[in-house]
Amino acid sequence: MVDVVKYQARLRYRAKRLGYCLMQTRGVENWRREATGVGTFVLLGRDGVALSAATLEDIAAFLQEHDRAQRRYLQ
Repeated sequence: MVDVVKYQARLRYRAKRLGYCLMQTRGVENWRREATGVGTFVLLGRDGVALSAATLEDIAAFLQEHDRAQRRYLQ
């Protein structure tokens, strides 16, 4: 079983290391996103613009692929 709090903390750390910011929506926006099934997390780019609203799994996959691509580029 995955501890959700630790999983979120790891993703926030990985996002920050890559220059992104991971935030969770609150209030009415959170309820609206849950009702539509979009996902309650938002990934902010380096300039503060929201890149994606998705689930933690989607954001984790994006960060993992971004990290791989960055490593390939630097080699």
